[in-house]
Amino acid sequence: MWWLQPIAWFRWSIAGLVVVAVIVVELGEPPTIAYPFAADAIEAGVAADEASIEWREVPEGLLPHAQLAGSVRTDIDAGSPITPDRLTATSTVPADWWVIELPVGRTATVGAEIRIVVLDPRTTVTGVLTGLPEPDPFGGNLLGAVAIPPNAVDLVARAAANDAVVTMARHE
Repeated sequence: MWWLQPIAWFRWSIAGLVVVAVIVVELGEPPTIAYPFAADAIEAGVAADEASIEWREVPEGLLPHAQLAGSVRTDIDAGSPITPDRLTATSTVPADWWVIELPVGRTATVGAEIRIVVLDPRTTVTGVLTGLPEPDPFGGNLLGAVAIPPNAVDLVARAAANDAVVTMARHE
């Protein structure tokens, strides 16, 4: 007779403790860490510093660890997290260099090395991509901000004005 057997109190109490432990773990607060978010919109090429960020508590392990060093690779909207893939290791504009807008490829990222081929006279100049505008919805060329060394600024500016320049981006 199954209904007259004694109740297995020990097994029922262990099962109850397991259920209570699962509820405590699931409903308990996860550990949190302070993470940087953009206080205002940050443009590509601008350094991410304490004035442009705000710290928010997020669950630990939700976002990768970010070191606030260097400048921003892509535009960051206000309230967005500042993740490591959006930061460069150092400033993207070398000292004494000039920035000019040149057509760049769609896959180029801020901080990439740009090889500028001037068609007349035939020469090459190496620059650094410091910023990208929003993509053109009509599929036109993207004009990216490219830092140029001071000894080649006049040559590249003249070639860009005459549409006699081709750019190539190095992907890492």
